[in-house]
Amino acid sequence: MRLKAYILAADPNWIETSVLSYYGLVEEIVVSYDRNGVGWSGHPIPMDECLGRLRAIDKDKKMCFIGGDYYRPRFSPMENDTHQRQCSIDKIGNTADWIIELDTDEILPNAKVFVERLAEVPKDRIVVEWPMRVFFQRTNAGRFLEVTTFLRQQLTEYPGPVATRPGVRLDCARRSSTASKWRFDIRRKNYDLETKSWYVADSVIPKNDAILHFSWVRSEADILRKVRGWSHATDFKGDDYFEKVWKVAPQKWPFLYNFHPVWPRRWQALWPVSLNKRFVGP
Repeated sequence: MRLKAYILAADPNWIETSVLSYYGLVEEIVVSYDRNGVGWSGHPIPMDECLGRLRAIDKDKKMCFIGGDYYRPRFSPMENDTHQRQCSIDKIGNTADWIIELDTDEILPNAKVFVERLAEVPKDRIVVEWPMRVFFQRTNAGRFLEVTTFLRQQLTEYPGPVATRPGVRLDCARRSSTASKWRFDIRRKNYDLETKSWYVADSVIPKNDAILHFSWVRSEADILRKVRGWSHATDFKGDDYFEKVWKVAPQKWPFLYNFHPVWPRRWQALWPVSLNKRFVGP
């Protein structure tokens, strides 16, 4: 099975750990970056830092660096996000059986199992969803605050497919409304907070194999850059959310409920956890 991947070089915060979690299993990684150093909403991003970090870990020269103009003022940040991802998929073309599309703040705790399970997916399924554990902040003692259900149980989230067959057409970031999907989950039956309905997963994996998503675990400066520049930047008041929710979370996490910045009820509560140091460092 031939595996390739693409990444968007815009966020340096977990970039080495993310890429190295699957680097040994792919033939090629297309690194897409904006040659003007701006994000989808036109704000500056640390593109040079991202490229430097990636080149430093590319010991087998698997990375193909491709610049483009991905801030298009006439389009929304989400449309620009989708466009950049589609360009990366099109660049890989039909040279792979699966294209891994992990964001650089997402880490595979067990890439070998991930690849083994990909081989089980029927040929008529075009995209694969894999459960994610979302981490929002860190406590003052250094533990990670994980997004959970109201009862503080592990919550499954699907920001979008993490693997696709060649030729898929995206319509919302890495999502494709027309593609037939195969969903892995940590439970056979689960409740989808996005569609507000129950579903039966196609396959079940151990909960410790869920992707670690560190979307909001970063410095204050990086969080402000994120809320001002990501594809949902125009969907909520980023600076207010930074002050009233993210910044106070280390102290007030027991009292935070329904706090997702765009769809509040998707993030129900928080719980402090410890993670393996090989994923997160000291």
